[in-house]
Amino acid sequence: MQELFELTEQFNRMFGITSIEFIAYAMAIIFLVAIGIATAQGYFKMILDIAYFAYPTARVKAVGNPYIRSDRVRELLESKSASEVMDKIMELGYKIDVSGDVDKIERALNATHLKECENIVHTAPEGVKPFFKAYLMLLETEQLKIAIRAKKMGLPPEEIEKKLIPTGIITPALIRSMADADGVEDAVLMLQNTPYGKPLSDVLPDYAEMRSVLPLELALDKFVFQQLHNSKQHVDVGMVEPINKFIGVYADVANIKMTLRAKKDEIEAETMQKYILSGGRELSEASLKQISEYKNVMEIVTQLEGTAYMSSIEKAIPEYEETKSIYPFEAALDRFLLSSASFLATAYHLGAGPLIKFIVAKRYEIRNIRAVIRGISEGVPLEKMKKIVVCEGSI
Repeated sequence: MQELFELTEQFNRMFGITSIEFIAYAMAIIFLVAIGIATAQGYFKMILDIAYFAYPTARVKAVGNPYIRSDRVRELLESKSASEVMDKIMELGYKIDVSGDVDKIERALNATHLKECENIVHTAPEGVKPFFKAYLMLLETEQLKIAIRAKKMGLPPEEIEKKLIPTGIITPALIRSMADADGVEDAVLMLQNTPYGKPLSDVLPDYAEMRSVLPLELALDKFVFQQLHNSKQHVDVGMVEPINKFIGVYADVANIKMTLRAKKDEIEAETMQKYILSGGRELSEASLKQISEYKNVMEIVTQLEGTAYMSSIEKAIPEYEETKSIYPFEAALDRFLLSSASFLATAYHLGAGPLIKFIVAKRYEIRNIRAVIRGISEGVPLEKMKKIVVCEGSI
């Protein structure tokens, strides 16, 4: 201690400063060094994050989403047969060795979709993996919806099994159990030991009252959204922003579509309000409950004035007024979500943005291919098919 004091005195005499001034200067230097180290560590972490995303980002860019591009979708629409569509998509990297039966082709496309999203989960950096694991549950619920609709339609067990693809908790054994179930309620009972058992069981009274699978589908949607929302708590802080923005838009789009569908199907507002997703970017739960009280579809649409969604939705009004189908509104909202994901890929190109864009676009891409193949096989007019697909730009 005495040596330190003597050293301080020497500095004081050398530079003509007091002991207090010396201590102040020393503290300032230590503070600046600490800031420098912290800044360097921040940059180092940023560089590490970029490095972690390098491979998965390069991979999704190599695979791409060609069939959300209007020119590529137009090429598919010009096909004369389902086999011609298959030839075209295989030229762009789709490895699907199935021909003939449309149902088999659709199942193969769904399997490809699942595989691509599972690859994202495997290759994504640990700091963002929880979000993509939660997103994968969205694809699990799509399989459950197929099973529930099939049971509602009374399809034979062997046909139901052919439609479903094992993924996650949906094992071959569970598929067989659901396919062999006596009805929708019994199929739900088969899911009691899975994460989906409780949310589905809770709305069985609504299903029994309405005799519609809509409450079951909405319950699945709400449960998966909660998993997406909760995943933010387990994602690295530096990666939360693009995920938060996506989840906010996703909630708004899902809520608007649900509200329109419920109103079109004349479902009571009180029933519909149970399925509202909280955490929307522009539409609060309170405002959505208020909107759901309006009498018809167009009254709901007008309440969206002033939101970012109105510019997309208003373009679909003439077609709705002509057909009285809400699908034009749903397609417009899907295009908005796709556009939002594309924005994230650009704004957060060194982070999670490209991966988010890929999984969102892949869902629409697979849906576009399925729609074109089904449409061509069933002789759907070209102009009608153009309105079904969701892509970037106009066809």
